[in-house]
Amino acid sequence: MSERYTKHKRIALYGRLLDKYDWRLQVIVAIEEMAELSQELTTVLRHDGVIDKGRIVEELADCYIMYEQLGMIFGVQEEEFTEMMNKKMEWVEVLTQK
Repeated sequence: MSERYTKHKRIALYGRLLDKYDWRLQVIVAIEEMAELSQELTTVLRHDGVIDKGRIVEELADCYIMYEQLGMIFGVQEEEFTEMMNKKMEWVEVLTQK
């Protein structure tokens, strides 16, 4: 990721955004962004795997931005998220061993 928007700077920008807009609006935006990613993935499946990588990257980036904002909104600490990711990855590991 470009150094132009370090995590520290992104968090500061999200804070300003949340000062300006109600957190409920940002939750709605997050839902909309996830729906747009779902739509792009559905399009790939409907068109026999023809991928518009630029659109996928764009929607993933939008979802990542909203993921970071949702973490702020709901007070999720990075350590909490990492711990849960590790638990989920343990299940992924189990699935790969079957």
